[in-house]
Amino acid sequence: MPKTYKVIANRTPQDVLDSNDVTLETGLTLEEARASSLEYMREQHYIAVWIEEEEPKPEPRITRTIESDRTGVKYVVTRCDGWAI
Repeated sequence: MPKTYKVIANRTPQDVLDSNDVTLETGLTLEEARASSLEYMREQHYIAVWIEEEEPKPEPRITRTIESDRTGVKYVVTRCDGWAI
């Protein structure tokens, strides 16, 4: 799975001190994130803009079980992260 990045910024010095970080964009490639961060600094006057790598999303957990209803009829249940599908 390719790495994705997000652009985070602060508009004022007080935001930097208070850690009022604003996530501006997510799901970018490194090149896109670099270009976006420069645009935010130049055109929208953010004083601090940086790029962070996004955490990879965990793979879904798929399970199959044999269950039976109240009459005893058996059937297969497929679940994804605990939800029947």
